[in-house]
Amino acid sequence: MKDDEVNAMGIDITTEKRLEEDIESFFLSGEGGYTKNHDTYNHKLGLYVDTLIRFIKATQENCWKRFVMQNADNPERKFLSCI
Repeated sequence: MKDDEVNAMGIDITTEKRLEEDIESFFLSGEGGYTKNHDTYNHKLGLYVDTLIRFIKATQENCWKRFVMQNADNPERKFLSCI
């Protein structure tokens, strides 16, 4: 730890960079629930398709099940066509 990161009482002063690192570390930890993946960015849609589909399935489970029943033939493609 650098001297400029510690105040007169010896307490670590959290810098913006340190805060960003702490937040990222938490999200990537087991408690944070975020996992890195190799999803590729879809420039046409302006988003990460696999991440969006996983998010919808996890947060809108009942709605997604109904959507799949109504769009049994490739529901992901149908969903993305509505964006």
